[in-house]
Amino acid sequence: MKKLIPSLILPLALAATACQSIKAAPEGSPRVEVELIVKVDPAAYDEFAEEVDRDQLQKLVEDAVLPLADVGLRFYPVPSEAYKGDDTRPEYALTVEVQRFTAVLSNNLIEEEGKAPYIQTLLEKGQATASATFERRRDDAPALVVGREQADGDAVVRDGETGDLLLRHETQTGEKILLPHTAFSLAIEEAVERALGLLQKPIDREFQVPGEAAKPAA
Repeated sequence: MKKLIPSLILPLALAATACQSIKAAPEGSPRVEVELIVKVDPAAYDEFAEEVDRDQLQKLVEDAVLPLADVGLRFYPVPSEAYKGDDTRPEYALTVEVQRFTAVLSNNLIEEEGKAPYIQTLLEKGQATASATFERRRDDAPALVVGREQADGDAVVRDGETGDLLLRHETQTGEKILLPHTAFSLAIEEAVERALGLLQKPIDREFQVPGEAAKPAA
């Protein structure tokens, strides 16, 4: 039986989630170039079989991060690999790291008359954890961390959705389990969006004109 959420608590939960979404930059704030650094902890790939192309997974991560990295038109994000060795790097850097990914499975004992009991394994969703760090570089000192946030995200696997990423897990009968790449991408996208949503306040403090209150965009 699923646990019910009391009606008085639900609006608060929804409000908390909404506060983590990315909002438009405050009116009058600058839009600056940032070097976008996308990292993936190797442990985030542990759920997948060895034959799954890690470069493909990295590309899915990058594709999930890049559309969010302007943080509500606060930035012009430029992927780190676009800069060459002698290029001048911008003053600011935004690092997004996927720290964890988990394929959530449910294991149910099935007992049918005349048959031996067996475990039915079902793929429920993908879950991800990501962090976002915004730094200002300094000439004669280590970079100053303006803000750092971490958040989780998940994506439900819909009934009948076809999987294409082979997991290292198998069913009790040795059947392969395939995760849809959408569940991987969307879980990461949600985690990154929430982390960047939390990072908005320190970003806006960094660029706010002294003595003027930042006004939200209409």
